Amino acid sequence: MYFFWNLLLAHLLADFTFQTDRIAKWKRENISGVFFHVLIFLFFAVVVNYQYLPRRDFALALLLLGITHVVEDQWRVISVTKYHSHDNIFLFLYDQLVHILLIFILAPADPPYVTTEKWIYILLIGIIVTHFAMIFIYFLKKLFDEKTLFISKEKYHGIVERLLIFGCFIIPGNWFWLGIVTIVMLVIVERRFIRRFKKDLDFSVFNIVASNIIAVPCAILARQIWLM
Repeated sequence: MYFFWNLLLAHLLADFTFQTDRIAKWKRENISGVFFHVLIFLFFAVVVNYQYLPRRDFALALLLLGITHVVEDQWRVISVTKYHSHDNIFLFLYDQLVHILLIFILAPADPPYVTTEKWIYILLIGIIVTHFAMIFIYFLKKLFDEKTLFISKEKYHGIVERLLIFGCFIIPGNWFWLGIVTIVMLVIVERRFIRRFKKDLDFSVFNIVASNIIAVPCAILARQIWLM
């Protein structure tokens, strides 16, 4: 599973961490935006696997993943813009599932005696906690309220909060429990304060609960991997 995890990291970096609002808009407006996005994926795929680039099977896998990534992303754009499919949580999860399955199927055979390093797993979980969770929570709220808006200021607050919770679990020993309780309390107090004075932002109970439900289990998993 060495190549699978490495390529999955490249995918998450391209699809979430380094997919800005401008790139997302570009993808919806022109296929050149999709090509640019896929180039970002290929760049990270090469960076985390650079020593295996001379392998023909790895180079072929990158080529096929690049092509299928373009096809899948462009299909999603067309289905939403031309055929008026609902861009909701189900389409979002379906799209991610297709990408993950393609990586699993097309990833080349693992090199002998090589194991995935811990930092790969930690980064994967970190992206899920921060940027993936941001999109997931947005679509989850949209499932109950179609008028839900995507507010940039709000998303960065959520990312920082979940990242702080995630970071607390990496603290050695049992001190992390003190850190996590402190951070959660600060998050609740901060959100209530901001909600009172920033009426345009939605720092609701839903946001707080959803953020913590995602952040805490992921952070516990990361801690177990870190201490292995």
